[in-house]
Amino acid sequence: MTHVTPEEHCLFSPLLILFLCLFYILIMLPIRLNKIYRKSVAGHTWVEMTLEGLVYDRAEQKKEIAWEEVAGVALYKDYCFLYGKGGGEFLVVTSDERVKESLLYYLNARKVK
Repeated sequence: MTHVTPEEHCLFSPLLILFLCLFYILIMLPIRLNKIYRKSVAGHTWVEMTLEGLVYDRAEQKKEIAWEEVAGVALYKDYCFLYGKGGGEFLVVTSDERVKESLLYYLNARKVK
């Protein structure tokens, strides 16, 4: 009967651990970091207010909303929900307080007219 002693297989375990660490560092870590980066970039919105309307760029998809289309705005933390006259809803994510104040000022000034 043969007996396997731990000394005969002592190199296997460190090599397996080294292989798994290299696999994670070279393959899995870049994939996870890319997902984290995409999620962080997706939340950022560039907003520009013009005389014609509101131009915002989210995830490199520039969209323009005319002021005539905006019927209301709801603010919650960093989110601005713009409601259109036709029932449409636009989501603008911004932490710029000036954009939020300008939106509220414009909509309140338009209601007074």
